[in-house]
Amino acid sequence: NGGKGYVFQGRYNSKLIQDDSHMINVLFYDLLNPVKAFIVKDPFQYYWSSINIYYSDEALIYAHYVEDYFVERKQFRKMIKKALKNIDKLEISVITTPVGEFIGEASNIKGFIKKFNRRKKIVKTGDPRMRKRKDEFQDPQKVIKQFEKEYHIKLKKINTHTHKGKKLRGELLIRLKENAGLTFKEIAKIDIFQDLKFGSLSGIYRDRKNEKKTHKHIPRP
Repeated sequence: NGGKGYVFQGRYNSKLIQDDSHMINVLFYDLLNPVKAFIVKDPFQYYWSSINIYYSDEALIYAHYVEDYFVERKQFRKMIKKALKNIDKLEISVITTPVGEFIGEASNIKGFIKKFNRRKKIVKTGDPRMRKRKDEFQDPQKVIKQFEKEYHIKLKKINTHTHKGKKLRGELLIRLKENAGLTFKEIAKIDIFQDLKFGSLSGIYRDRKNEKKTHKHIPRP
């Protein structure tokens, strides 16, 4: 309705998403749109959606990127139901910048523009699709050492049965995911995370990100 031309006319619209927590929010926003529009009560009943393709054998979309956030179908469905209860609060903040649209915090716009300029330089000097890992992420061991130095503690000394210990583990999880580019499967193999259920990592990641937004920092020694 209200469109013009062919279905695939013109370039697709794209927006840069700040990080994984915002990506998950966008995913929930999209998948729950049929419920917000009062088309269905259960998002899994909407046929024109990718929601039932994740964790299935259907190869209509590249599902692995989303599946890594929740590890297993059970965890995915659990988080969808949780988001459904707070559907009225599910919104996306899109910020318009001189170089495109950005989904994230206003305080991160400078980083967004810096990344855009770096990608623009790659386009001029080579294949823009060749995004080298070393340009995007740090070595995981380096991330861990920086974490230990900053908090003056060794991973083996962190007591994850205490509130502070759990927060420290959550902070490390964020850094390994965002700074080192590790998947939840890779993070689960690190000793400090091995006592956790595999499917709980995405929930811990998201909860810790939300805590940081409300400025609940971990006190330094």
